[in-house]
Amino acid sequence: MSVRVVGFDGDDTLWHSETRFHFTQGEFRDLLKRHVPDADVDRWLAEMEMKNLGIYGYGVKSFTLSMLETAIELTEGRIPTSDLEVILGWGKGMLMEPTELLDGVEETLRLLGGRYARRAIKPEHFAMVGNSLRSDVVPVVSLGAHAVHIPYEVTWHHEHVPEEELPNEGWQRVSTIRELPAILDEL
Repeated sequence: MSVRVVGFDGDDTLWHSETRFHFTQGEFRDLLKRHVPDADVDRWLAEMEMKNLGIYGYGVKSFTLSMLETAIELTEGRIPTSDLEVILGWGKGMLMEPTELLDGVEETLRLLGGRYARRAIKPEHFAMVGNSLRSDVVPVVSLGAHAVHIPYEVTWHHEHVPEEELPNEGWQRVSTIRELPAILDEL
């Protein structure tokens, strides 16, 4: 076994996250459609998120601020304060939701727990496990390490990578975390 250290992406690999964003975005879309019925709310929000990424970073707070900005811009400032308060409430609600582990995570991490070191590693001895091709797979493989992609049911548009831009080797895709121990044994 050449892999000595395994890194795990957290959100949507170990616990549910993107489904919360997806649900809230649907609520946001419905709210704004009452004010601007013909607007492509999803496109506006996606563009606002990309514009704000370098300022606010990732996560619920950034998403909430981007929703607020989108609402104000799309309605040309006509959105009522009460609707802005609803949007803020969604953000607060997302931050307060308990973490829900994905199926199979606890037992898989318990199984892998004692097998791997924690530091002083060479790229060929490292494997990254995650749901994002852009963040978890492509950069790690480009360093000469291994990656295992576990797709999640919903993926943020920013994390998509065209198939032709994916590395030809150095990574594998599995459908569930339960497949991970066997894959790591092969690396």
